[in-house]
Amino acid sequence: MAADDSRSARGDSQERVEQFYKSLSPRSKLRLLAAIFLMFAPVELVSSGLTERGPWWLVAARIALSGSVAVGWALAAIHSWRLLAFVIPAGIGAYLLLQRFRPPADPDVTGLGFLCVGLIGFGYVLFISFVNREGVRAVELQTEISLAGHVHRQLVPPIERVTEHLELFGRSVASTEVGGDLVDVVRRGDRCLLCVADVVGHGVAAGIVMAMVKSGLCMNAADDDAHPKLLDGLDRVLSDLGDDRIFVTAACVEVQPSSARYAIAGHLPILHYRASDAAVHRLSNGGLPLGINRSVREGDGASYSWHRVELGPGDVLALLTDGFTEVLDAEGRELGLQPFEALLRDHSRAPLSEMYARMLAMARRHGQQLDDQTVLLVRRVAATTPPAAPGAPGAPRA
Repeated sequence: MAADDSRSARGDSQERVEQFYKSLSPRSKLRLLAAIFLMFAPVELVSSGLTERGPWWLVAARIALSGSVAVGWALAAIHSWRLLAFVIPAGIGAYLLLQRFRPPADPDVTGLGFLCVGLIGFGYVLFISFVNREGVRAVELQTEISLAGHVHRQLVPPIERVTEHLELFGRSVASTEVGGDLVDVVRRGDRCLLCVADVVGHGVAAGIVMAMVKSGLCMNAADDDAHPKLLDGLDRVLSDLGDDRIFVTAACVEVQPSSARYAIAGHLPILHYRASDAAVHRLSNGGLPLGINRSVREGDGASYSWHRVELGPGDVLALLTDGFTEVLDAEGRELGLQPFEALLRDHSRAPLSEMYARMLAMARRHGQQLDDQTVLLVRRVAATTPPAAPGAPGAPRA
């Protein structure tokens, strides 16, 4: 049983080694094999103490033999040791063939040459062992990161919905494999809770905190009584982690058929395009980020409050993360909020998907993405009366 487990472990290790080398680009593979070839190309010459002379083609053939055998051993270590059944006989045969053309060597220096070959060979074994071991670790780490990235994409899927009163469009583009931004829409009956959150930093740790925020958001949104204290509850959970370095900014909007209200926790202002005056207004109440040490707020009794906002037909809300606004140009200047305000004014009636594409293109033109870029666009539409069923009063007759 132990022998079977040992064979299984060796098989798993070899499989992970192969996965590591398969993950390399063709150029990286070529670079590695070229390095091995050049490292061992002079071995045949060193073995004779560099005292042998001969025609140029013989020197070139000896160099090619040494390098090719080393590459063969490397491929065997990477893919399968069964390749040695071809590499060893081919190497020995080529060596014996070249021996027929080699001039005699000085025996006083030949022993030193073999010592040099032995040292090079031992160093090569250690080199391959190191690469294989670290390669396995790299594959395991990359597998975990890829899994975390898959989970993140499931938790933050693209949003594109149309309800009776709203058009919704949301996207989150992570700057690494795993992002720390959240964009979510939770609908309960005729009430729609919209949220964009930004966990400090990015990567796996930020992704884990983001998942906690999403879980808390969904659980609280299901309870009408707990909803007014939604951000306070999330703040309490994050604060209880006891790490002041972990905090989250958030912007939330609750939309009902006849009203809307918003709350902000240390986040960028919500951009509100108001169709009635064709102007963009910034909605902000300056709350602290979630997870900041609660004693900072308890001293003055502050808490997260919700504010009403009139959201009429044709109005658009844009909830952004600072991954958009803090993009830097070549001179180190931030993009800021003003370009997005102008875009909302100029394209307020455009499809939300087109509006998002313009936002993303504008950020890309300004500079390189350095942080997760997330946006949620919301447009209030006039309620439409569904057509009456055939045969019902007022229904058109055939």
